[in-house]
Amino acid sequence: MRRILHGSRMLMMKAQWTVPAAAWLLLSTTVFARWQDPKPRPAPTWTGVSSASQTSMVGCQQDGVIVEVAVVEGQRVRKGEVLVRLDARAQQARVTRLRIAANADVRIREAEQRLALAEREEQRLRKLRTQDIASVAQLERAKLDRVIAEIAIDAAKIEQAVAQASLAEAEHRLELLTVRSPFDGTVAKLLHQVGDAVERLQPMAQVVVIDPLWVEFDCSLERVKLLPQGAMVMVQPAAKGARARRGIITYRAVLADAASQTRKVRVSVSNRDYAWVAGSKMRIWLDTPSVTPPRPK
Repeated sequence: MRRILHGSRMLMMKAQWTVPAAAWLLLSTTVFARWQDPKPRPAPTWTGVSSASQTSMVGCQQDGVIVEVAVVEGQRVRKGEVLVRLDARAQQARVTRLRIAANADVRIREAEQRLALAEREEQRLRKLRTQDIASVAQLERAKLDRVIAEIAIDAAKIEQAVAQASLAEAEHRLELLTVRSPFDGTVAKLLHQVGDAVERLQPMAQVVVIDPLWVEFDCSLERVKLLPQGAMVMVQPAAKGARARRGIITYRAVLADAASQTRKVRVSVSNRDYAWVAGSKMRIWLDTPSVTPPRPK
């Protein structure tokens, strides 16, 4: 009986020493594993909004009535492409009339013929004067007629130059009745339709550039040092299923917002497929292999 009790005590003592040893071994193994293969720290993330990198509200510089809308919303346009035309019939008629006057040289040719006649008459009277046939008064009159003919040529040339200047002005005014795209972009919005009467400089269409696309967000003053000018970041729409793209920091505001203690940061992202649109919620994180990208919610 004593042997049995002694054996039981020995087993209990061994069990008491065995359990702490096993726990210590397990703890040491876990710590060593964590030291050997540390988990990557989560990436700092920001939330921003996409916007067009360039936008313009275009209008006509003359009053008039719309007779043609040459584009539709969402259409891509090139710089100088016609967007809207106003009624230009009256201005076109004025251009036609002035073009005829600017290109006509009838008055100049007429004055040149009068000058040639005056020069011949002056030469004739000079010869007659040497023979005492013509008087001095007649010769002086011939000289005056020649000078007047020369002045008439200058006046005709000035008249034609004025007509050409008026034509250039009329053609410019005619061009002002046509609204063109100021740059390569996309028609985001049309504000009027055919038949609408519009005033000078009244907005008629909005043209935007979304390649590249801008993404702007507020960054705290503590973390803004992680985003220097030219740094690469990852950008991803908040919508499910969208793939992330690389972007580059192109702007950091030089003034901080006193209330929120943040600075505005802008990222430029390539959008050649036009799959991303302006006004979308975006997630931004550092493009660094030492951090793991956030998991989409």
